Amino acid sequence: MMKLFGIFVLVFLLDKGNFIECLRCAYDCSFVAFPLNVSIPITVCKHQERDNAQCSVILEIDFESQLVSGVLNIENRYAIASLKTETKFKLKSNSVISTIWYTCTMSDFCDFEFINELLTNKLAQINATSLQQKLIDFLYTPIPSQINIQCSNRLCSWNSFCQSDFRNIFTPQYNYTYIDGTLPCIQISQNDQFIKITQQYLPSAVQLSEMNMRCNVKQCNTDNIVSEVYTLIQNEFTLPLNYSILNLNTTFTTTTSPSAASLLILSKYFFIFLSIIILFS
Repeated sequence: MMKLFGIFVLVFLLDKGNFIECLRCAYDCSFVAFPLNVSIPITVCKHQERDNAQCSVILEIDFESQLVSGVLNIENRYAIASLKTETKFKLKSNSVISTIWYTCTMSDFCDFEFINELLTNKLAQINATSLQQKLIDFLYTPIPSQINIQCSNRLCSWNSFCQSDFRNIFTPQYNYTYIDGTLPCIQISQNDQFIKITQQYLPSAVQLSEMNMRCNVKQCNTDNIVSEVYTLIQNEFTLPLNYSILNLNTTFTTTTSPSAASLLILSKYFFIFLSIIILFS
């Protein structure tokens, strides 16, 4: 009877003994105007070690100035890894801006590993402003005639823009695209974006893409034109990101010394091990 009771206690302890992983990340660290092809040393940031945490990275890349700024931090863990990018093309400014949000938990300083895999000559060689000019030439008339613009499903005034939304879900099993050309006419200034494309990368090779496109050329927001614009951006503007980081299992590694919480959990498992020996000896 005592052995049965002991086994019950052991099962209860095993069920409650979830291991808390300890992770080391940059903490409250900002940097400004680093060249796109220069690694960022770990020493520029202070670091923090925490249980049940994830490293967080936000980067803003200016392809005209060839500079990157960012913020690194440590926060409570809610996912193994996440990756999201957003790029804006403006009408008059030559500056094409990409923003990247990334979180990771797989190893100490996975934030720096991600950044320094990105900041290479491949990133610096992306000719984003050339692509921007192609898109402007294709979708925009700087001095339109004062005649209403025929969009895909409506007329817009000569000083406004047609617009469409594009959405794509890509998985290893299927590729689904939805285009909405029924959006209302919109007036924008020359400093506003005419294309914004957002992409989110999820585990198991799932990719979600959204694009908002604005144009003032006749029939410029038909499904065929919108798809053509999306394909052009995909072909000529590929950030050199390490997408394999999202194809992860739940095994974590760390090189940090055990924290107090981790040592407490380890002592619990040691107690369980000794109890098993005593019960069945």
